[in-house]
Amino acid sequence: AGLAGAPFSTRNADAFEAFGKALRAPDAASAIALLERATAADPGFTNASLRLALLWQRAGQPERAVAETERLL
Repeated sequence: AGLAGAPFSTRNADAFEAFGKALRAPDAASAIALLERATAADPGFTNASLRLALLWQRAGQPERAVAETERLL
């Protein structure tokens, strides 16, 4: 299905909780850890993966951003 058919939300309670905490995280490192937890709980949680990729890019780790994005394809 690729990215076009991927859900932007999740039905996984652990993934949803970690994502919500990531949105309120006090710093990028905390948000990254929480988004990694969200994507581990639900690998198809597109919104969490895209936000994680964005944070990796902003953290100066473009290779990790690319890897996270490619994982969705």
